[in-house]
Amino acid sequence: MSLPFIRSQARNTAAAPGLYTRNLAPEGTGPAHIRRHQGSRQSLESSVGRRLMGLAILVTAREHDAQYDWTMNEVAALKDGLEPAIIEQVRHRQTPTGMADKEAVLIEFGRELFRKHNVSPQTYARALKIFGERDLVDMVDLMAQHAGDSTLLTAFDQHLPAGQRPLLPTP
Repeated sequence: MSLPFIRSQARNTAAAPGLYTRNLAPEGTGPAHIRRHQGSRQSLESSVGRRLMGLAILVTAREHDAQYDWTMNEVAALKDGLEPAIIEQVRHRQTPTGMADKEAVLIEFGRELFRKHNVSPQTYARALKIFGERDLVDMVDLMAQHAGDSTLLTAFDQHLPAGQRPLLPTP
């Protein structure tokens, strides 16, 4: 089921039936179309703030068991005002409690996206209502970038800098 979020006019794909690439999809549904609704890292920072961006990064790192990304970003998230209690709930994969809906939906959205590889319509609707179209696209793009980083770091067995204590319990 497609989530009701970005609409565009249908394209005539009959002229180029072999061009179903990541950037050209029927009905304007590909990544390039979605990115047209995107702002920038700076607009996301000015709109939602570094605190929530840090939370999105930590949720992504936790769901990928990404020790390097978590450890290198936890201190920054604390400096940006993310509460230690929220960090602990993410670190230990606890149900979000005692926080605003904005933080809770961001955690739930990331967990569904990376655990189930799908976001429920209910979680999606809550996130869209709270963040709006542009900020939601930007937040997901930020999470996707860190998911990619986690993949690279894992593939090439990146270790923490010498002397850096790991901050994430991993299997």
